[in-house]
Amino acid sequence: MKNNPARYYYIDNLRVLVIMLVILLHLAVTYSNLGLWYYNEQHVKEFFGQIFFGLFQTFVQGFSMGLLFLVAGYFTPGALDRKGFGRFVKDRWRRLGLPSLFYLLAVTPFILWVEVPSSVWTGGASNFLQFYRQYLMSAGMHLLGIGPMWFALALLIFSIIYALLKIILPATANTRTGPVKGSFGVLIALIMIVAAGAFLVRLVFPLGTIFWGMQLCYFSSYIVLFIAGILAYRTNFYERITSAVGKRWLIAGLTVGFAGLFAIKWIAGVYDFSAHVLNIKTFTGSFGGGVSWLSISFVLWESLSLFR
Repeated sequence: MKNNPARYYYIDNLRVLVIMLVILLHLAVTYSNLGLWYYNEQHVKEFFGQIFFGLFQTFVQGFSMGLLFLVAGYFTPGALDRKGFGRFVKDRWRRLGLPSLFYLLAVTPFILWVEVPSSVWTGGASNFLQFYRQYLMSAGMHLLGIGPMWFALALLIFSIIYALLKIILPATANTRTGPVKGSFGVLIALIMIVAAGAFLVRLVFPLGTIFWGMQLCYFSSYIVLFIAGILAYRTNFYERITSAVGKRWLIAGLTVGFAGLFAIKWIAGVYDFSAHVLNIKTFTGSFGGGVSWLSISFVLWESLSLFR
């Protein structure tokens, strides 16, 4: 940022780590066949390998994208204050909207036609032009069309909404205040807000459902953490987090996070050790949404994982 030339290396490190985890997550989806992707490798799945992939994918999904929205929220107020509404929206459209549109209209149909010719996405078309017409009118564009650019599209929507709110509520301070002290109560409140939001959203959009390339079942945490990033910028909250505090939360998150997730899945009957079978439908059906203790326990685990 022009008014603060200092480089936030810890945020660089955080972004690099999360992006690496997201890449590994999609590789895991490809080879574990747990989840929907452009291509899923078909092979006999080893039982304990599936346990590992299941824990890894669920664990990373629980916090990774939320952290990126937190970082994005942190840098949004400064950009808006510096550029003003018109230039800010134009810049966000250029950086986020146009690449998303290009991916939707050019990259995804190319991938589906060239790399996955035997999949249901091609619709039996005899040539690319025929397939492209079908693609524009089909569910393929609505489901996987935006692909990994869903993050850019969501961030564009969040940014424009924030900019509009700044116009409607101009009394909001544009300057940064001194560091503020967080509290355990505030943390618990955020966890409960995210959990309650996820529970309510999944009554309509359970796990596994996709709307315009977006899994809305996770958007409770994305929205809350984007707002938290904005507030963190306004209050200089990050500056008071020491490395010692970060290490303690990291250790607690890794140990309690993996152990808690394994315990929840085991109690729910996802793992059948006697038959060496992974009951995927048990997981998606029990944890995916609805009013049950399993669904509630899972959204609480996810919310806790966000604040490791």
